[in-house]
Amino acid sequence: MEKDYGKEVDVWAMGVILGELLYTLPANCPNFANRKCLFPGKYCFPLSPNKNTEIDDMGIPLTQRHDQLDLVFNMIGSPSAEDISFVTDDKAVKYLQRFKQKAPCNLRERYPEGSDQLLNLLARMLQFNPFYRPSVDSLIEDPYFDEVRMFSKSYDAPEVISLDFEMQQEYLGFP
Repeated sequence: MEKDYGKEVDVWAMGVILGELLYTLPANCPNFANRKCLFPGKYCFPLSPNKNTEIDDMGIPLTQRHDQLDLVFNMIGSPSAEDISFVTDDKAVKYLQRFKQKAPCNLRERYPEGSDQLLNLLARMLQFNPFYRPSVDSLIEDPYFDEVRMFSKSYDAPEVISLDFEMQQEYLGFP
């Protein structure tokens, strides 16, 4: 919904990957041929709108068919006014308000093989409002990882790590 993203979008991405990995457990998806992306939408207004749909006089799509947000809301439920408060684009806010109200899905039914701790972690990572998602540091300290976390083996890098491809944005013409 926003054009600028922070670390919170990485937490969302990890949540999506976690949800997709949960589909690989036999009780969650017995037939491997039925595995799919967690949110296989085609469009997402305003950044990648459906150019073949009717729009209103403000340029907002009138339908949400095949919209990725519709799939997201089928899982996490419709966002509240407070959840939408971070969105700065007026058209995006109006678009979000057009979605039918939905309750979140039952993660236990969707992922019967997931532990309560894991499903709690997934739900926290997939918060619509990025400011309500846990930080990466708090995820690392989550009780779900107690059995595998080794603080004695972890440390902060002595300096910021820069990867060559990160500097290519100027070459590619990005600001």
